[in-house]
Amino acid sequence: MQKGIEDVLRRTSGARQISATTIEIAPGLLMNFRSPVKDGARQADSPITALASCNIYYVCVYTNRQYGGEELVFTTCGREWNLGNVAYPGGGYWNDRISSITNQQSSGTTSYFYNHNGSNSWSKVVTVASGNYRSNLALDTREDGGSGSPNDIIDGVHVCGAVPSPWKPNWP
Repeated sequence: MQKGIEDVLRRTSGARQISATTIEIAPGLLMNFRSPVKDGARQADSPITALASCNIYYVCVYTNRQYGGEELVFTTCGREWNLGNVAYPGGGYWNDRISSITNQQSSGTTSYFYNHNGSNSWSKVVTVASGNYRSNLALDTREDGGSGSPNDIIDGVHVCGAVPSPWKPNWP
């Protein structure tokens, strides 16, 4: 786990380790590193597991279905995040890695997840309202009408608030 933390810190300007298992990538974005035991405990596909795995007022995304794997935690509303700029432990970036989502934001808020189509063009592929979750994106349908599922194609995240048009990420 520490090797992954050191890798992300080395490749992310301004990132800092804030606990034994958490990095603050940028203000409003945390990465949690989870041990195999803790990760395995989160494999049950239930609403209770999904909502319990993400702190209140946050949006959490996971690399594996059913809230397993690595975890990114979005803590600030109104930001548009480009996951292609967020280092992934061991190499590469967070874009095209998300397989499950939990939205624990306050009531009435919604977060949106986007796929980059090239040439600064983004299409919304998943919408998750507060108190909701997607345990396995491979079983969902893309909102943009594209073929396949939204599993492992998410490149950007808009965490609640007014959505600009056209949508374009501005963090980090």
